[in-house]
Amino acid sequence: KRYYTTMLTQALAPKEKFFDLLEQIFSFYAKNLKYQYIADDPAFTAFSLAMKRRFDSKVALSDESVYIKSLQSSSAIELLFTRCPYAMADFVEKAVSFIDDLVSGRETNRENYLEELLWDWYAQRSQEIKERDKSERQIHSLEKTVTDIRNIRPVFQLRDNILYLFLPSIRLGEQQEKLPELQIYCDDLLLHSQLLSWFGDYFSITTQKTEVPLETMLKNANNYHIRIVINYGGEVLYDSQKLLYRSAIVFNDRGFEVSGRPEINQVIYLLAPIHAVIDEKIEDAYQCELLNSTGQLYRVLLSPNTELIVNGRNLYPSIVNAGNIHIEKPADPFKSTAYIYQQVKYTIYTKAPVLYIQAEGNLGKKYRVSFNEEIAALVSFPYHPERGWQVDLIADKSPKEVMIIDNETQQIIYSISYVVWPDFNLTFHEYQSFVSNTNGYVRINDSAGEQVYPYASSTDEPKMFIRYYEGELLISVPQLRCLYNGKDILFGEQAPIWYKDIPASARMDARLPAGYRTNFYLGTDCFSSDSMDLGNVCRVHRHSRAVEILQMGVFLGEELIEEIDLIPIVFEPYFKEAPLVVSSRTLSWDAEACFVGGKDTRFVLYMESVDGIEKEYCLGLETQVMEQYFNPPEGVYRYSVKVVSDSFFGEDSYEIYQGRLLIGDPAKLRFASQALEITEAYLMDKIEDHSMDTIKFKARSVVMCSLEYMGNILLNGETLTFPCYKGTLYFRNQGTYIPYSSKDVIREVKAKDVIRKVKIKYQVNPVLVWIINEELIALRSI
Repeated sequence: KRYYTTMLTQALAPKEKFFDLLEQIFSFYAKNLKYQYIADDPAFTAFSLAMKRRFDSKVALSDESVYIKSLQSSSAIELLFTRCPYAMADFVEKAVSFIDDLVSGRETNRENYLEELLWDWYAQRSQEIKERDKSERQIHSLEKTVTDIRNIRPVFQLRDNILYLFLPSIRLGEQQEKLPELQIYCDDLLLHSQLLSWFGDYFSITTQKTEVPLETMLKNANNYHIRIVINYGGEVLYDSQKLLYRSAIVFNDRGFEVSGRPEINQVIYLLAPIHAVIDEKIEDAYQCELLNSTGQLYRVLLSPNTELIVNGRNLYPSIVNAGNIHIEKPADPFKSTAYIYQQVKYTIYTKAPVLYIQAEGNLGKKYRVSFNEEIAALVSFPYHPERGWQVDLIADKSPKEVMIIDNETQQIIYSISYVVWPDFNLTFHEYQSFVSNTNGYVRINDSAGEQVYPYASSTDEPKMFIRYYEGELLISVPQLRCLYNGKDILFGEQAPIWYKDIPASARMDARLPAGYRTNFYLGTDCFSSDSMDLGNVCRVHRHSRAVEILQMGVFLGEELIEEIDLIPIVFEPYFKEAPLVVSSRTLSWDAEACFVGGKDTRFVLYMESVDGIEKEYCLGLETQVMEQYFNPPEGVYRYSVKVVSDSFFGEDSYEIYQGRLLIGDPAKLRFASQALEITEAYLMDKIEDHSMDTIKFKARSVVMCSLEYMGNILLNGETLTFPCYKGTLYFRNQGTYIPYSSKDVIREVKAKDVIRKVKIKYQVNPVLVWIINEELIALRSI
């Protein structure tokens, strides 16, 4: 492991070579991943293995979008990809994750050298290119890419009164000779086939999001028994089987299909085949309107008595609870899970459920029980004086429906849809957190074995679907969310907030799975509650730091599960970057993009001029051009920024930023009037096993001053060039810096057959230093 770490350090040392690699990774991120970062995406491994094959073959393909520039990569980078491609796949994923943060504009913490290099590389890109990349990411972020074939889930959608079938973008892996093909069947009759559009390189291709209008195809259909098949590489990649079988389809007011009975007072759209029989009871709704469509499309505002009956089948029976009957049913063993089959939600039991039905007086004769359309009188079942009539439900794995019907009114006063799976078990592990990006999973055990599925829900819909038998499991996912003024705080997307910009009424509210609790922390203050009046707290909070992180601690009982950073709250203004920018000989003030503080803040900028006279500028937060033609002589020009405010005693000000403008060659001016402190030295004492010893220096014991730029020249014993500087080494003694002028060396000198020991002065200064990267230098005596 130390060997690979050393190799990686050497590989990243020449910035030019590493930046070439980053350009390849960014091209892969843009063209193959479409500006999307998905954790554990198999495309990362595919990219790394493609790099390995390219390095091994030394041949490049002319038609690749992501061109593997093996000849421009250092030997260490080549060795890493060829010897440990799976470790480098993890490296590529980390790089893409950080690049995605940079492109999105989220504030990034540069916690290691790799992230520093990534940030430096991205900073070199023009603002125009950055804005273009950010815009592309925003466009593609709305698209979902499936990286696991098990998660393919085609959906129906209603748009402009037309039925569409939507298929998400699918990561297919390595390109095959036979391209991906979509086939659509209805009642096993092939209605439509098409090749799926795709993008990417040979090592990892991805289908485009696909939408197919079904209006013409289903014009004369008797039902919507839709089956889709995706073929790829001569094999069946996906088969929906009976997953999309519908006698009719119900949509919400946004055009998405509804699973389970919609809420009362909700607008739904019922789409049925043109020849289907729609029961007139649909008109019991608050509103019912037949719209123009290929099939029969109704817009319905649901009332408590609304019944949607298609071809004699009640899609969502409206249950009327009669006051003279009491039904005792077993508890649901899986309260957060249901089985969905042909749009009907079934309760899951592991043994045959039993109903106990009580009625007042002799009213039991009024009711009958329907078992999947088989009728039996309620009074024909065994009777228990304490509990009523015992109705043993049928136990097999197929979906069943039981209804209790009033003989006089023909109303369904109770119904239950269920399945009995004796070997079925489902357990939840941890939770899905949108605020900390942690994720748990659901484990399913049955006669076929064990399957594990990571949680896959959204903040809009805390549910997930898992393909099971001929239908799906609908699972309510345990979620951890935190809301700021009713809006979800999402991981990595919360920018620093000036405390005065937080409304006095602002609240923080935690949404926790059952059994969990939370505390909020701001500085040293702790709030033991699931909610917090953030606005009022910030106005009375006594901060100890300029920026304090609002945190949330999540507990299970007394055990701390995790601490989550929520929002950086700024109590003292600061600049994230230099506010002064020189571009195309124009000097501009760009505080708006990098200042965190009050919107009405006033600034005074003091800047050195060519003649040494300090210039003063009074500025606001808005961006403005300070000098249209700014072309001073080469050199370093220092400036400082003060915040100005009015007080009772007059105008007050304090300094918040000091900066330097480098006019000319940045390498030449980098250390102008600057010192370079050396803190550690690495000695390669055993070259064979790449082991190193480290010498740590005391503060200010090795300081290099009077640095003179010598150019970009070869480093002794190396084949690469780096910026080189000549300077003098100093050490501090009682507050005074003293140069390392010489050291004493005792040598034996022979004169007139007499051997004498002579003390010789060995000169140390001046020295040469090569800047390898921001943390590593090479030091040599001249």
